Amino acid sequence: MAAAEGLDKRLQERELRQGLLSQKALDASVQALPDLASNVHQADDEELARLREELEKEQLTRSNRIERALLETNEPPPPPPPVVPIEPEA
Repeated sequence: MAAAEGLDKRLQERELRQGLLSQKALDASVQALPDLASNVHQADDEELARLREELEKEQLTRSNRIERALLETNEPPPPPPPVVPIEPEA
């Protein structure tokens, strides 16, 4: 393969080791990638606090569900199905 386009990092490294891709071609491919830094959203303190609160509520809800499930499982398990022996063919 002549270019690193469409390859993830592991495939790029493998092709570099195998000589199927040159470092120069890899560098050129990386340089051709667009700069998407302007698309990043910076969360403000209020938004971070709201997200933290949502995560804490979710964690509490999950903990409660786990505790309920553990309490419900204190019942003995049902008996296993009967084992029917299979006779060997004659």
